[in-house]
Amino acid sequence: MTELLDQCAACGKESDILKTCSGCKSIKYCNQDCQKLHRKQHKKECKQRAAELMEEALFKQPPPRKDCPICMHQLPIAEETVYKNCCGMTVCSGCVYAQMKVAEWSDYQLYLDETKNETRDKVRLPIQMDKASKMREYEKNRTR
Repeated sequence: MTELLDQCAACGKESDILKTCSGCKSIKYCNQDCQKLHRKQHKKECKQRAAELMEEALFKQPPPRKDCPICMHQLPIAEETVYKNCCGMTVCSGCVYAQMKVAEWSDYQLYLDETKNETRDKVRLPIQMDKASKMREYEKNRTR
């Protein structure tokens, strides 16, 4: 099996360790002396190719954004997303917020169940606590 070797643009010497022109990235040289010898013939082509490369880099379209696996909306910019280690997915901040609220609500429901059991064991209070006062008490106990 024969390997294809690159060829120096100035002297024509074949080698597998040639240096690439830093401007156009398409021509290869043995060393700096060969590059200096070939500069006059290559200068115009090099500038044109370098401009093409710059234009490609400037106007290249960014990759399409992914969808949130929970709500199926397009994920916003990276600052508004959260990476979940458990599943290896990136989730939008809205879904993270919703998960937190669901968790708080389930904690609150557990708290309500506990207070119902406590009031059954104790003497009934003359004034029944409404949901707002139970929520305040829950928040107060939660911060302790």
